[in-house]
Amino acid sequence: MDPRPHIVVVEDEATQRQLLADYLAGQNFRVSAVGGGAALRSFVEREAPALVLLDVHLPGEDGFALARWLRERSGRIGIIMVTSAGDTVDRVVGLETGADDYVTKPFEPRELLARVKSVLRRGAPEREATSARRIAAILAADVAGYARLVGDDEEGTLARLRALRRDLVDPEIAAHRGRIVKTTGERWIEFRIGINVGDVLADGDDILGDSVNIAARLEAIAEPGGICLSAAAYEQVRGKIELAVADMGEQDLKNIARPLRTYRVVL
Repeated sequence: MDPRPHIVVVEDEATQRQLLADYLAGQNFRVSAVGGGAALRSFVEREAPALVLLDVHLPGEDGFALARWLRERSGRIGIIMVTSAGDTVDRVVGLETGADDYVTKPFEPRELLARVKSVLRRGAPEREATSARRIAAILAADVAGYARLVGDDEEGTLARLRALRRDLVDPEIAAHRGRIVKTTGERWIEFRIGINVGDVLADGDDILGDSVNIAARLEAIAEPGGICLSAAAYEQVRGKIELAVADMGEQDLKNIARPLRTYRVVL
């Protein structure tokens, strides 16, 4: 197996794409060059690269959408957005969607190389570690009455869920530098949400541990359209944001060894 870091260049302009690929290959990187999102997705499905050099203004699926998809798929893939010199908004949005850095056109090859090496250095410890413990806020959500909604109108329900992901959920997660680690399936769509803060074990693109289980159990006891917080989650926001809660007392949650103090957000 080739030990060199694998970089995927995503650029729709053929001449620029080839120039970038040739330059990076000359710097002892393994390089693949593609013209758009479909080819990028195909590459990443087969092998996660070390870094993606991603043009913002691609035809069809733009660089922001692809950066969001890459970050959902893996926190270990480095992402450098390529933007036009005057596009300050593009640079900000790119970083908010999960990019690690950006470079503006026209750029000096040495600047690009320095940014590539910097992002690869920052990502090296995480790529080398198969798992790592960290403190995280975990939000577990499902659709109340999902089976009934699908039974009544499968295509319409799935279309509304996709729209919610695209227009609300994904942009908010990206704006707060979060990521989705699991999506599983069980008119108006109501969610139940459980939120906990605690120690998790990062296992590749997944997270594991009792803190994750607690979030899932809190979601299960939430009312349709409601949010349940653990005491640990509530203490993180208490007095910092305007939030009305009702104390639910100690709850016995399924497969959780001890009763857990729980709060219901008053909406």
